[in-house]
Amino acid sequence: MEGLPERHDPVAPSARGVAYFLVASVLFIAMDTAAKILTEELNAVMAVWGRYVFHLVFASLIFATGRFGRIGWTAQLGLQIVRSLLLVGATLSFFIMLSYMPLAESVALSHVSPIILTVLGALFLRERVGPRRWAAVIVGFIGAMIIIQPGFGTFHWAAPLGLVTATCFAFYAIATRMLSGRDSPATTIFYTALAGAVVMSAAAPFFWIWPSLEAWGLLALLGFLGAVSHLLFIKALDHSSASGLAPYGYSDLIWATLFGIVVFGDFPGPWTIVGAAVVVASGLYIFYRERRTAGS
Repeated sequence: MEGLPERHDPVAPSARGVAYFLVASVLFIAMDTAAKILTEELNAVMAVWGRYVFHLVFASLIFATGRFGRIGWTAQLGLQIVRSLLLVGATLSFFIMLSYMPLAESVALSHVSPIILTVLGALFLRERVGPRRWAAVIVGFIGAMIIIQPGFGTFHWAAPLGLVTATCFAFYAIATRMLSGRDSPATTIFYTALAGAVVMSAAAPFFWIWPSLEAWGLLALLGFLGAVSHLLFIKALDHSSASGLAPYGYSDLIWATLFGIVVFGDFPGPWTIVGAAVVVASGLYIFYRERRTAGS
């Protein structure tokens, strides 16, 4: 459920860039798995608090190399804060959903974000969206409904939080696009951790449950995995463009399914598989049409 500024590089992704990206994707799913385990003892607010506070700690240690002053300076403070708060909202809704639903199903629903982003891009960025991409948007929404199954006995009230997560993440992606070329990725990551830590530290006292020693370890692990994953994404973007790496983002569905089976014994149902396949197909088609349009 994370992202970085688009690098406008038309070059196809390199093997090294793809490798960094795939490792980061695995670590993000590991973070989600740790969060799901953690919510068995603590609430989602506490889990999000730990994710950002410890992320800030690890990011500060990594960036404390004499460049910290430059990393902390931004001419886009308002946009940085808004962007970071959108990601906090996406993380919170996703962690709440994770505490009630299987890992693979939750990750599948979060992949509706490229579909929502297409709609928001047309509305707010005045991006041209042709009839084929609008058709893919509709098909993707149908895929999400197949996973959620509203009106059926298997419907869970937490499932629509996947759409909330995807919507927050789509707005976050728009804010990220607006920041592209204005601030460095390190600056953006730093403010992501800082804003999240401040907001969640203000909210945490109202939901506080004193963590066990094991829970403290998992909270620290969330922050560590978040910080390292972001750094790996930066390395991936040093070698490849974000648009070139986008299709590989769906690989986390494989890892989410495997982690869900091994750690929680959750086997995705047939409708989840069908719905996820529809969402992925529509998202990849939207990506394909965007590349065709950009190249024409």
